[in-house]
Amino acid sequence: MQRKDFQPSLEVAISVLAEKDVGAIQKLKDFLQSLPNPKQVEKTLGEAVLYLAQQDLESFNWLIEHQAVLSPELNLTDFTRRLAVSRLRTSASATSEPSVRGWIQDKDVIVYPKAVWTLSRPVLEALTTCLNPAELRLVKAILPIESVSSD
Repeated sequence: MQRKDFQPSLEVAISVLAEKDVGAIQKLKDFLQSLPNPKQVEKTLGEAVLYLAQQDLESFNWLIEHQAVLSPELNLTDFTRRLAVSRLRTSASATSEPSVRGWIQDKDVIVYPKAVWTLSRPVLEALTTCLNPAELRLVKAILPIESVSSD
């Protein structure tokens, strides 16, 4: 990921989030409201968090501890869950491994109300290999994951 390749709003988001200043982050979120729709605001903030997960661990860890400052524009738990499921689906469609290709919600992937994920071992292995390092760091920080044997 090269910062120079990012759109200007993402560049600004990365810089402001790295400052770890709640007031500045609120002003950033106000500024981002000029984007075409709320999904763009969420995407920009999410991509900025992923960039920091790769490039600035101190700022990333601060955001994990203070993730409420990103709300309501970015619910980090929901964003992370959707990212993980999307990557799993992409991985499942690209693999020939039957235990991953046919993963079943509520059997191989169980999500409890407190965001704890219980994954069968093959699905957990697929998840850890289909995520890039920044995404994996975010998933590990946000989603408590338990592994169970697949029967």
